[in-house]
Amino acid sequence: RQAVSSPWLFADINQFLQTGQAYNEPNFSDKGKYLFDLLIQLYQFYGEAHGVRIARKHLAAITKPLPKGMQFWQEINQVKDAQQQYSIAKKYFQSIE
Repeated sequence: RQAVSSPWLFADINQFLQTGQAYNEPNFSDKGKYLFDLLIQLYQFYGEAHGVRIARKHLAAITKPLPKGMQFWQEINQVKDAQQQYSIAKKYFQSIE
């Protein structure tokens, strides 16, 4: 469940196993990169319609604690198109940086 809100968790575990050093939580920009990669993978693996629905829980878990995250969530929660969902997420991360 932690991986839903922290998709970088596996990189953290991998780094710790290889080096014995903890991975620092990614900055805002890096969180966006992880999220965009995840969105593309979800759309490809599940197909657009189902991928968009699954992406909602990841988007909520990752963005709600961030600045203006609740506003973003209210907007993106109604989106049913992968291209539009990705575009709105991209604009959100660019507006915060």
